[in-house]
Amino acid sequence: MQRRHFLKLTAALSAAGALPLWSRSLMAATRPLLPVPSLLEPDAQGHYTLTAMAGTSQWNGKAVPTWGYNGALLGPALRLQREKAVTVNIRNHLPEATTLHWHGLEIPGAVDGGPQAMIAPGATRQVTLRPISPPRPAGTIRTSTAAPAIR
Repeated sequence: MQRRHFLKLTAALSAAGALPLWSRSLMAATRPLLPVPSLLEPDAQGHYTLTAMAGTSQWNGKAVPTWGYNGALLGPALRLQREKAVTVNIRNHLPEATTLHWHGLEIPGAVDGGPQAMIAPGATRQVTLRPISPPRPAGTIRTSTAAPAIR
């Protein structure tokens, strides 16, 4: 390899290596921040209530329709303990059927949302789950709402 080609290749690789750092900081400067979810406390019986609802949120200076739990966007955080049963009432105030899936939480399929566990508009589903995740560092488990069709 000639010295000239080696220098060109080294310069190109150095520039390409710096590109992710530059583009990441550029994207972060223009991307709006998502709100940090609040912690939902259980009621006197130790039950949580999540309500799927439509709302409006500001995104890039515009009002946009959004869905969330207990609010217009995203949902609250729930603090669960491994092997301790918890009851969650899931209410659907959306205009169409939905379900709730617990991403990353190891629980039986009967209580983990999916097409077999759709909640009709205006209906409530109560699930009692006992997280059985194997020992690992604390982390964030998220939920998601799903509609039968994306419009």
